[in-house]
Parts: sequence; structure tokens; C-alpha cells
Amino acid sequence: LIFLKLFVILFLFLKLFIIILIFLKLFVIVLIFLKLFFIFLIFVKLLFIILVLPKLFFIILVLLKLFFIILVLLKLFIIIFVLLKLFFLLIFLKLFFIFLIFVKLLFIILVLPKLFFIILVLLKLFIIIFVLLKLSLFSSF
Repeated sequence: LIFLKLFVILFLFLKLFIIILIFLKLFVIVLIFLKLFFIFLIFVKLLFIILVLPKLFFIILVLLKLFFIILVLLKLFIIIFVLLKLFFLLIFLKLFFIFLIFVKLLFIILVLPKLFFIILVLLKLFIIIFVLLKLSLFSSF
């Protein structure tokens, strides 16, 4: 009976050992598949680096060149715009000064003689008033 119990216990341990071995084998198989999967991922990364990355790099270079060309054109446009603005401002200032000279000439031609005439009239009036005042002062004595 003791041998039978020992045999059953040994059998159970053997069964447990076999189950543990099966799980270990499954674990090893899973580990092998994981290793193969990671090797495959490394291979895919290498393929990406070898095949896609140079084209991507070329596209990025082309886009950068395009960006710099657009930047240069934009700067050129801004410089041209500022120069045109300055040019038109100078033209406007010249026209404004020509207009001022024209207004001065008009003032000299049209207003100044009248002003001179008004000043003469006022001077004559002042002289007349002054003379009348003097006459009135002398007449009182």
C-alpha cells in the first residue's frame, strides 16, 4: 500500500513535471516566435532605411529648396515693394514741392499786389488820420 501511494505520488509528480515541461516548451516556442518577429521588424526597418529614407530625404531636400526659393522671392518682392513705395513717395514729395512753388507763385502774382494795394490804402488812411489829428491838435492851440 505504501508503495502504491508512493507510486501515485511519483506519478503525480511526473505528470506535473510533464505539464511544466510542456509549458516550458510552449514558452520557448513563444520566445522563438518573438525573436523571429523582432528580427523581422529589424529587417523591415533596414528595408525602410535603405529604400524609403533616401527618397524621403530627397523630398525633404526638394521641399527645403522650394521653401528657400519662396523665401528669397518674398524678400525680393518686399524689397521691390519698399523701393516702389519710396519711389512713389519721392515722386509725391516732388509733386508736392512743385505744387507749393506754384502756390507761392500764385500768391505772389494774385494776392501780393492786392495786399500791397491794401497796405498802401491803409498807409494813406493812417497818414490822413495822422494829419487830421495833427490839424486838430494844432487847431486847438
